[in-house]
Amino acid sequence: MTRFFGLPLAAIVLFSAASCSDTTELGLSLVEQEQSNIIYTDTLSLLMRTELTEPFKTSSASRWLAGEYIDPIFGEVNAGFYANFRIPTTNISFPNCTVDSLVLSITYDTLGHYGSVLATPTAQNWEVLELSEGMQSDVDYKANAVFATKPTPLATLSFTPNFRDTVLIDTQRLAPHLRIRLDNSFAETLLNPTTTDAYTTNNNFKTYFKGVLVRPQSGSSNDCLVRFMAKGTQTKLTLYYTDNSTGSPVKKSFSYLTDEDAESVVALRHDYTGTVVLDNNPTDTLAYLQGANGVSVKVTFPTLANLGKIVVNKAELIFQSPFVASTEYPSSIQLVAAEKQDTTYVLISDLLTSLQRTSTYQLFDGTRQTVSTDLYTYKMNISQYFQAIVDNEIPDSALYLQAVTALEPFRVALVNQNGTAFKAKLYLTYTKID
Repeated sequence: MTRFFGLPLAAIVLFSAASCSDTTELGLSLVEQEQSNIIYTDTLSLLMRTELTEPFKTSSASRWLAGEYIDPIFGEVNAGFYANFRIPTTNISFPNCTVDSLVLSITYDTLGHYGSVLATPTAQNWEVLELSEGMQSDVDYKANAVFATKPTPLATLSFTPNFRDTVLIDTQRLAPHLRIRLDNSFAETLLNPTTTDAYTTNNNFKTYFKGVLVRPQSGSSNDCLVRFMAKGTQTKLTLYYTDNSTGSPVKKSFSYLTDEDAESVVALRHDYTGTVVLDNNPTDTLAYLQGANGVSVKVTFPTLANLGKIVVNKAELIFQSPFVASTEYPSSIQLVAAEKQDTTYVLISDLLTSLQRTSTYQLFDGTRQTVSTDLYTYKMNISQYFQAIVDNEIPDSALYLQAVTALEPFRVALVNQNGTAFKAKLYLTYTKID
């Protein structure tokens, strides 16, 4: 069973089932009445171009990405996340207490990882920094957001990701998670705040302690992305301390949480320098698509005007990828199609209809199908959207192939219009109405 998590690719606009299916139903009625007027073609030209994806909203995501690797074809990928914390109770105080430790724990996701972690996990080198600039709860931040940090890390760590095995804490086995011990001197500032109102409200606490940035260490050897659950059971900051107020020392803990009244932003960066990904040479036979807010494939239909006025009965795109994926860098399992509105994307109407009627991508499709060990195919029903292009209702008369979410790191190369084999095609059935 394939599952997808994280932020939606674009805002899903509510619309009625009837309005979504007008063109399709009109086309079907014409098919029934005048079979001789039905025209089929698979020779309509299309153009595919690789483009940088506009930054997606990545604040308040259900998943976080962190890590870095150099893809042999797509170049460098870098991810980190900013997060602050809420206090589960207000007006807390720690009189006559001493710090034992401060631990940031982050629940591993069960999927969505990329690179060596999927094959032979190796040591990754990360750091945790304290934010000196806060995040606002009413702002939608995007993947290119940057927040200022203090210069000295709260922690540096070398660890081997393990998202499969439980973690034994004392005598209890907990869900797989990463544990990062932070600096004890910083823990002291949480135990004994320098302001008297730090714990009076959540907002005051987030003003006092603005949060952390978790990211790969610059210049270190890293070769994977790891995905975490932002609101997982073990995702929290835990202050371990000894309470000496009762006469005999008592070990206690206090947790700062990431759910509800807490903010987070995933920061994503790509460097395609030295790669062919963005070349778009006239003789290229491949177009490139990469998740984690990487690159999209723009598809246009330059000879569409030659058809005249038509009703689209069925429009189906077929893309093929003779792109041999490895265990470390698997190809995209699911692709979606969007239209561009200024600097944002909205899922095309066919995909929205599929989600509305089935709660799945079934009617649109876009799932990866294996033809052979070195060939994948992706099929997409775009009948409604193609009618909108024909009717000049789409500003740039294009669609954009993308990963399901900004937090899906998978990538794929698709054969474009220049391919001699496995060439991308549009299979179109339509009725002339002029």
